[in-house]
Amino acid sequence: MLSIVGPENVTRRVLKRFVTPLVAIAIVYLLGAVFVPLFGAVFADRIRPVAPHATIIAWVAGFLLYEWLSPTRILGVSDHIAPLFDGALGATLPAFLLAAAIRLAWPSR
Repeated sequence: MLSIVGPENVTRRVLKRFVTPLVAIAIVYLLGAVFVPLFGAVFADRIRPVAPHATIIAWVAGFLLYEWLSPTRILGVSDHIAPLFDGALGATLPAFLLAAAIRLAWPSR
């Protein structure tokens, strides 16, 4: 069986080899943007009495900060905003700390 080298075949091979790892990396960043602030808010829930609305607001604020510091390509955010400090500041620790701080600062019932 002969392998025909043509533009369609080459394009298909290039897409299989390079696009799949790029998509996988973007998915990992998106997972980080979702779960890091969530972990910070839930961690703070263990310290203070549970307040679901405060946890959701803290998570959203952490998610938005993560996306601002390290915009993900999969949501198309990187097309509209530039990373803060050109991405030199990591996104994980600030998003975790912001979500935990908002949740801890929320007044108890």
